[in-house]
Amino acid sequence: MGAPAWVGKDGDGCVGSRVVFAGVGVQYPCTDGVGVAECARHTAFSCATSCGRRAFRYPRGVIDAADRAILNYLRADGRATVAEIAASVSLSPAAVSRRMARLESSGVIKGYVAIVDDTRAGGLEAFIEVRMVGAVDADELADMARGIPQILEFYNVAGDPDLLMRLRVDDREELAGVVNTLRRSGKVAGTKTLIVLDSWSRA
Repeated sequence: MGAPAWVGKDGDGCVGSRVVFAGVGVQYPCTDGVGVAECARHTAFSCATSCGRRAFRYPRGVIDAADRAILNYLRADGRATVAEIAASVSLSPAAVSRRMARLESSGVIKGYVAIVDDTRAGGLEAFIEVRMVGAVDADELADMARGIPQILEFYNVAGDPDLLMRLRVDDREELAGVVNTLRRSGKVAGTKTLIVLDSWSRA
């Protein structure tokens, strides 16, 4: 089969490009503005994009260097504009916008949140180490934790303890209430509570 006559026309550097995608055997235009060498590493099927009369994007689950650069920028500044990200990763805003949409739809980007300094906003942040009763499955505690709104994160870890939970409460009384709820469930052999005094994050 010969290469199609159409080419991309969205200004992402793909005009006139011809890329042989692995496993396809047909040449298609580059749709992401990342260059022939990079695109040729990916298999392209399914979804059409706005690039030219016919185009393809990467399948779900494929993360390349440009995607990682976008994710790293968003980790540092979740409120960054598409134009700011595009300038940082050397892609056009249109290409960055498509990539972000793909990362969102595939679940790589789960959402955008505000990082609150709880020492200034008030309240307490803490971790609870949990040791389970021998016959209890971790999934049972995970289901229980989902029903406790103060618990923000749940980790099933190797070694001692069995589980680690991060939570945020208004005061020590509310923290004690969460701990007592876990202890009275009959699923927990013991707990250890760690109150956060200060913290920082690379995110």
